[in-house]
Amino acid sequence: TQLKSSLKHSRRKRPISPHGNKDVPIHVAVCACILSKLPHEMIWRCWMGETDDGLKTGTNIKASMLIHAKTPSAVANESWTKSHLIPVTHNPDWNDIRIVQAMLSLATYALKSDATHVMFVTESCIPISTLEALGEEIRKQGIEKSFVNPYGENSSRCTRFDEHACFNVPNLPNSSIQKNLPGWCLLSRKHMQAILDMPTN
Repeated sequence: TQLKSSLKHSRRKRPISPHGNKDVPIHVAVCACILSKLPHEMIWRCWMGETDDGLKTGTNIKASMLIHAKTPSAVANESWTKSHLIPVTHNPDWNDIRIVQAMLSLATYALKSDATHVMFVTESCIPISTLEALGEEIRKQGIEKSFVNPYGENSSRCTRFDEHACFNVPNLPNSSIQKNLPGWCLLSRKHMQAILDMPTN
């Protein structure tokens, strides 16, 4: 009883985000880079509530899927994956700059919809929380906040590959370079649009 009372008290005292209103709609555009298959397709479809086993959130949050395939011709015709492909491919190799181009193309198509957030995933990623929990966290932190977990050259996460391929850019100090894995970031529409609007020259 004392614990329940304490929890109720802490809930009342918790600061409320100005963006924490449950009526604020959230649309997460899940943007996946794949070779030719999405191995965990059914997990994603269930997570988005597109199957009979899918969880219906009822909290004004939805998700959609956009997919960039390295070889779209190898994607099975009439498949769910095929129906979610964007009509462009950059044919990237592993750790290739064309992966960045693929991500930017995915984001461009995502922002043509009413998406409020863009979540980048790889073909091996799976969701580990519910869509409803994601929506609650976004509202708690603020609708315009983005979520990334970058690291620099002095991080224990920095590998020898990073040292040579990522943190060794001519005429750019290493201290200004941060790396973020492409399958571990969620950007607000505001920040994603700002990236797309950056000059390319």
